[in-house]
Amino acid sequence: MSTSPFLARGCWRADALSVRVVASTFAPEPALVRLIDAAWIAACARPGVDLFDGPVCRLEHLTADAHHLHLDVSINSYKQFLGTNGSHPEWADAHGGASLANAVGTSAALVSGDGWLVFGQRSAAVALYPGWAHPFGGILEPTDQLDLLTDLQRELSEEIGLSPAEIDDLACIGLAQDPRLRQPELLYVARTSLPLAELERRLDPYEHTKCWSLRADASAIRAALAERQLTPVTRLVLERFAEMLQETV
Repeated sequence: MSTSPFLARGCWRADALSVRVVASTFAPEPALVRLIDAAWIAACARPGVDLFDGPVCRLEHLTADAHHLHLDVSINSYKQFLGTNGSHPEWADAHGGASLANAVGTSAALVSGDGWLVFGQRSAAVALYPGWAHPFGGILEPTDQLDLLTDLQRELSEEIGLSPAEIDDLACIGLAQDPRLRQPELLYVARTSLPLAELERRLDPYEHTKCWSLRADASAIRAALAERQLTPVTRLVLERFAEMLQETV
């Protein structure tokens, strides 16, 4: 049985991506509800952490091939995600992965115009992985016209000041599971002509204290993967990006 964290690999652009909102199958039993409530109270009590229990998209089902990636998602909340995947992913060991909230994460390998892969170093204000290098992105949020690329463009605008017009190319390159949180994560590559220095200047310091960057080549990625303070999703994005570099050789 495969233990790969990758649920799907590809290179899907706008016309190859689709998403549909369906009914939720998330039905936490009373014991899990108590754990969720306790985890939320504890997280809100941490100094400097500002949490909002907003709506998020839960992964219900996916279909993928070389030509298309489709997600069925339901509506859940950040509190449910933080209380399950974010605080008690081990609940799945006894009750199965479907017992978790499984909010769909979004993470981009941002490639600058001068050849750098750019990530952020997470601030103390975030609930998960503070201080670690992590891709720009967030959690897929439900809207009236839900669109995967539009959602990622919003995150890049909020976190590093990139307008959609400044993104020269954007593609989803995989769907993987964070091996620690067991959260499904959409992996992207976003390319811009802006240089690293300009991206560093635009960084919003709320979620990230600074940019963490490396050259966008295989040798730099191999060296970076030896570092300790990379979130599991950062490693997954780098591994998938390195695979794509190899595929073009």
